[in-house]
Amino acid sequence: MTIQAMESNQTPSALRCSASVSHSRLCTAGFDSNAALNALGALCNYALGFGGAQAGAAPIEMPERIRELPPEEFPRLTAASDNYASHLSDQAFEFGLALLLGGLRSHLG
Repeated sequence: MTIQAMESNQTPSALRCSASVSHSRLCTAGFDSNAALNALGALCNYALGFGGAQAGAAPIEMPERIRELPPEEFPRLTAASDNYASHLSDQAFEFGLALLLGGLRSHLG
């Protein structure tokens, strides 16, 4: 739903309809109404936050900025500096989403 909203010019009415459908699907999956609202919020906020991070990222500068950190204080981060931009990739989004969905599934028991 969030990705649809970001990629289109949906009206507030259409967004409410999407939220309603998503909430209903989560309830049908076994969440009570409040848990479904929380799950919907978590999914939407994850997508919006990740999209915002991608949009605001400067992947060309970031590895160099990380390399400038003191390696004795940040040994793992500085060692990973060449791959730092990958944490904003589509693959990273899918990885995080899979973790989030797995957590939601475990909540259902």
